[in-house]
Amino acid sequence: MDECLTVEVVDGWGYAVVTLSGSLSLRTVPKISGRLGKALANQGCAVLDLTSLRLEWEPGVTVFATELDCAGGWPAARMVLFGADRELAAALHRSRVAQSVPLATDLPAALQRVQQRPERVRRYQDLPSVSTAPRAARALVRRACVDWDVPVEMENAAALVVSELAINAVVHARTPLRASVELRGEVLSVSVRDLRPDLPLRFFPCGHNLAVNPDPAPRLRGLHVVSVLARNWDVTEQPGAKTVWAQFPLTGQYYESERDHAAR
Repeated sequence: MDECLTVEVVDGWGYAVVTLSGSLSLRTVPKISGRLGKALANQGCAVLDLTSLRLEWEPGVTVFATELDCAGGWPAARMVLFGADRELAAALHRSRVAQSVPLATDLPAALQRVQQRPERVRRYQDLPSVSTAPRAARALVRRACVDWDVPVEMENAAALVVSELAINAVVHARTPLRASVELRGEVLSVSVRDLRPDLPLRFFPCGHNLAVNPDPAPRLRGLHVVSVLARNWDVTEQPGAKTVWAQFPLTGQYYESERDHAAR
């Protein structure tokens, strides 16, 4: 039943004002998701009035970031929340949703804030385990870096690294994978998730790690490139999956020194 939540959508010039009234609960999240998805598909920009929205299920606040990601993320898809009460605003900050979907005090402030890049922007693409997956992962990273005004040195390094991670997943995991790219503050991250958490890891003394495989020599050069270009990289295991990620700082000096090091 929908009487515990009402959704009103008013289209403006290049944006939609979405007013949510009632409860944010497990039962109402699907309705919020559907209406937000349509608003973003139609306008590409949505500002949400949460003045009359009551928080009843805290995990439900992730629906805002999820729908923004599904719509392609900033700048193609933009979203700002305004009017949240203290309890709801605190939940949005605890869940880190506010990093990718900013909060504003009122409609004029929201319309101004929606033109600016959020603190955290993210994109992902689900790919089959085929030989073209690394190329698709590179393209995802390059498009995002151009849209986010990332320096070309970082774009090149991140594209090369995500390609190596995707190759590793295709060759060894042989499962569908998800390539992701994220910019949070001054750090760009790329990652590749596969569905083989059972592959053992070997940790190098320097803190990096390498998925053990029967014949690691052919991939050694590629993984060496990852360790040289990325400031940090590691593997995070999840139930039924693992994610290999790498981070890059937004500083040209870092890449100059790393290129010199790689040349040696």
